[in-house]
Amino acid sequence: MDLPASLRDGSEGRERLRRLAFNARYLSRALVKLGFITEGHDDSPIVPLMLFNPGKMCLFSRMMLERKVPIAVVVVGYPATPLVTSRVRFCLSAAHTKDDIDELLRACDEIGTRLDLKHGLPNGERWSLEEVSERAVELVREG
Repeated sequence: MDLPASLRDGSEGRERLRRLAFNARYLSRALVKLGFITEGHDDSPIVPLMLFNPGKMCLFSRMMLERKVPIAVVVVGYPATPLVTSRVRFCLSAAHTKDDIDELLRACDEIGTRLDLKHGLPNGERWSLEEVSERAVELVREG
């Protein structure tokens, strides 16, 4: 079987890993800058956002579903997590674009404000959604 050059030399795989790393770091760090509390490693393609209140899980899920965001959104609560550590997990891939992540961040920002989910950075230290999007490369490179 004859493989394309990009598969033979591994360049396609390296490019996918680079894109996945950018996506994971961008989403994780952007959520923190918007005021959310996240868990896990910045390089993980599964990005957990803490909801804490199990009563907000169904609302968050429904509101995300209505927005038809292009990234998988999975809510996780008791008994999979302790009662007060309910969370949502965003599942990224190398196929997602920055625009996909920006769309997800826009939805998170709106829903997070409505459901009072922003308990990370104080208001004065948070970035706006526009600032997060404009400074994406800087955000990914820091840390």
